[in-house]
Amino acid sequence: MRRVFADNDVLLDAAHWGFLDVIPRMVGAPWESITVLDSLRFRTKKCDPKLFSNPRVAAELAQRIQLTAPPPGLDLAVLSRLEEMPGLDGGEIILISALAFWLPKGEGLLLTGDKRALRALAHPSISDIADMLRGKVLCREHLLRHVLEVSGPVALATGVDQARGRDKATDCIVPPACSASAPSIHEGLTSYLGDLAKITTVLVHP
Repeated sequence: MRRVFADNDVLLDAAHWGFLDVIPRMVGAPWESITVLDSLRFRTKKCDPKLFSNPRVAAELAQRIQLTAPPPGLDLAVLSRLEEMPGLDGGEIILISALAFWLPKGEGLLLTGDKRALRALAHPSISDIADMLRGKVLCREHLLRHVLEVSGPVALATGVDQARGRDKATDCIVPPACSASAPSIHEGLTSYLGDLAKITTVLVHP
């Protein structure tokens, strides 16, 4: 069975852009097989104004979070080593440790919007952990590309237009809906994912 471990960044972006229901289709797992951080669960319930542009976005995310699965456990050895790494925040450490715990039992993926964490995973001292994660990490740009391929450039740009400014790279790659072009967006996403893949070995093939 596949389990997916999703970080706050990518879920918040998807919620603001209206792409939450794309996530289960992209990762091949229902919400009941997706694990999120308790911090997001709590702050979504409270509709934290630092995270949400309006209550509707928080309510839509809260509905999905209610369906999600609790962490299956943590690989404490992996957690201990990651805690010493600069560039990894507590949330990413928990999700990666939970994924490490799960992998001997089944298929797993990490879905993240934290590029700093991906770069940190390239550190030589944790190359064995990176090997474990190889081909098991999807990032925000994979989600954008999936929306582009399934729904087209106008749908993608219209979603991003709802909350421009959330991610600078996305704003550069995806133009406003009035000028959205599938070839140019695809080229931008492919280039970005290719550059990211050069500095980390863990991404699903870009």
